[in-house]
Amino acid sequence: VDNGPTEQELSDAKENLLGGFPLRFDSNASISSSLTVLGFYELPIDYYDKVRKGIEDVSLASIQDAFKRRIKPDNMAIVLVGSA
Repeated sequence: VDNGPTEQELSDAKENLLGGFPLRFDSNASISSSLTVLGFYELPIDYYDKVRKGIEDVSLASIQDAFKRRIKPDNMAIVLVGSA
């Protein structure tokens, strides 16, 4: 929470998200599904362009700000599942 991700971690995450983005439109079925989502949620036709731009615009400062506002380590719990 105090430090957030490194520049390399942010770069890797963006590359992963943006690199896989075209795969969401790799078939007629996925294109149809994406258009259905736009219609169902009444999203603008350029929604997917805006998503890409939003990912590109994420900065370390914005992540650190979000962490400080949203992540509260004192309110978190650790849960272990499995045999001891």
